[in-house]
Amino acid sequence: MTSLPPQPIALPAPSDDAAHAALEQESVHRVYNDIAIHFSATRYKPWPVVEAFLREQRPGSVGCDVGCGNGKYLGVNKAVWTLGVDRSDQLVGICRERGFDAVVGDALDVPCPSARFDFCISIAVIHHLSSPSRRIAAIREVLRLLRPGGEALVYVWAMEQQGGKRTFPAQDVYVPWHMPTVRKPEAKGDAPAVARADGRVDVVYKRYYHLFVQGELEANVAEAGGEVVRSGYDRDNHYCVIRRGGAE
Repeated sequence: MTSLPPQPIALPAPSDDAAHAALEQESVHRVYNDIAIHFSATRYKPWPVVEAFLREQRPGSVGCDVGCGNGKYLGVNKAVWTLGVDRSDQLVGICRERGFDAVVGDALDVPCPSARFDFCISIAVIHHLSSPSRRIAAIREVLRLLRPGGEALVYVWAMEQQGGKRTFPAQDVYVPWHMPTVRKPEAKGDAPAVARADGRVDVVYKRYYHLFVQGELEANVAEAGGEVVRSGYDRDNHYCVIRRGGAE
């Protein structure tokens, strides 16, 4: 069955923070809890740039993975200790089952003290925040966690898709997640049931994404008070290695 295409979304006014939080609760937090097991089964191979960043950390370093998902990056470098934080209690449970340390927490309010981590990563997370101020606040929260001189790697989906797998009609979209089932399920919320040719049925969840244009992530980092150490494009994502402003 052909996957449904991304759909443009009409966003609330930028100043209506409660409406943005409600959108994210329905189209990000609830969705990832519902699809956690199926999502985890598709996330197992570290991306090379992220793996290289983690392996270059000094032995004994302490890190934080903000939006850790199923924990696929938590065990990449056995010489460091990395705490996973995710909004989904289902994904945090999967991390713990795999033997990793992880806690439930929001990217806008990470339940960790300031300036305690040598490094942080936030991979494919900040694009789920639905207003500029909330995306900047999420970057500011990552910076808050870093010790002076510490660095963080941030990845977001790019509007400029060079891989050819996806095209997006707008920067703010719903991206479908097809969860196949053997028998027709009870669709949760407004998730439609889509039939396959073989009689199986997919439940299709709508996940909110903001697609970053080139230079947008760097601008958000500056607005959050950070400095860009280096940036690049990888696997249809923009990424930046960042540190706290004024850090040596």
